[in-house]
Amino acid sequence: MEDPRPLVGLVLFVGGAVGARYAHVLAKWDEQMDAIGSKRRLSEVEPAMWKVTFVLLSCAASALVGALLLVVSII
Repeated sequence: MEDPRPLVGLVLFVGGAVGARYAHVLAKWDEQMDAIGSKRRLSEVEPAMWKVTFVLLSCAASALVGALLLVVSII
């Protein structure tokens, strides 16, 4: 069986990079999902800055792990 590290690394890198680029959109989507069932309109929901920062750092960490997996699999 072939080594899955390059594929996993590529998926983590691309997914993390895209997630870091759109951190505010992802955090807002999560807040909208949390607001389902409440009396607030989904269009009025805004994520807190700490949540956007958390999503950004999580996605950046994922991209870093993916890049490391790609480098390790190439070497």
